[in-house]
Amino acid sequence: MVRKKSGENDTKQQKDNAKVDTAPTGSQKRTLLNMARKKNGEIDRQEPKGNAKIDAATTSDISSDDASISRADDEQKTLMNDKETDANELKNDVDVDAAPLSDAPSNAPLDVMLSKIGYNRQTLKEDLRFLCIFLSIFVFVRFFVYDYFIIPSSSMYPTLLIGDMPLVEKWQYGYSKHSIWFSPPLFEGRIMCNRLPERGEVIVFKAPEDNDTNVIKRVIAVPGDKISVTDGIICVNGEKAKLKYIETKTYYDTNQRTYHDLDLFEEKLPLSDAPIHTVAYYGPQKGSLPNHFPEYTVQKGEYFVMGDNRDFSKDSRCGLGRVPVANLMGRAIRKIYSIDNGVKLWEFWLWLQNIRYSRILKEII
Repeated sequence: MVRKKSGENDTKQQKDNAKVDTAPTGSQKRTLLNMARKKNGEIDRQEPKGNAKIDAATTSDISSDDASISRADDEQKTLMNDKETDANELKNDVDVDAAPLSDAPSNAPLDVMLSKIGYNRQTLKEDLRFLCIFLSIFVFVRFFVYDYFIIPSSSMYPTLLIGDMPLVEKWQYGYSKHSIWFSPPLFEGRIMCNRLPERGEVIVFKAPEDNDTNVIKRVIAVPGDKISVTDGIICVNGEKAKLKYIETKTYYDTNQRTYHDLDLFEEKLPLSDAPIHTVAYYGPQKGSLPNHFPEYTVQKGEYFVMGDNRDFSKDSRCGLGRVPVANLMGRAIRKIYSIDNGVKLWEFWLWLQNIRYSRILKEII
């Protein structure tokens, strides 16, 4: 009897061990539960209450296993998301790092060239911005405030020499289409005019014959004046100019490459508040044709002008004609630069030995 019981106990123990070994896993429990849920309601109702307790226990075990599995799944998903995030960041870093490499072929030559002259892209942008601002101000000033020209001939000798650069005040006489480069037909007449030229002033204008060439002369008579010239002596409205001999001077014309003996005179124009200026005549007789001009009445809207080098000037006496008010550009007020021997402005290597320093910033009278 004892042995039998012992054998029964061993058998029972083996069955329990088998049950333990064959205990369903979490996934198997879920499968069994789903299969149980698919059965009809009659089987469920016929089950005893004890089985209900067993099912409840089993369900609770399954629920706890599901919770554990859910947590594990969540952790795995979190880990995968972290890995994806890291992978995306790495990809972005690679893209950012690769971008300059893709542009390197086109930008590298420019960067190398700029580095050779001590520049970089930012410095170049700043310098270009400054250059644009400077050019805008420069163009605005030349259009509307002051301009300058290079004297190409000796027609205004000795007041202006070949190579002088007079500064021209534009805003006093107002503006016409000729105040702007290339004389665009934007409007007719003059606008914003403060005053008009007076006798004795040195003015710059467009030549009436072509409305293109810049010319500089001295105003002798204004609209309404009666002007005549006899033996080189100017007469305005019956009053003669006063001349006083200074000296005879040999002058070299760099354009014609010839020497001239010129008589220099101080001249005080009639009916003018302008200061005394110096004029030149070729020979003491002053007998050239331009120095004999019959009386003429200056019409409205025009000006009678002459060069200070009276025998070598193309002006209102001959060749040039009277100057329309629309052609006025401005008044020459001061010499801001002067260079001798016919040196061009762009020949900078000849500047130092040929600049006339004594004439720079001298007033034009």
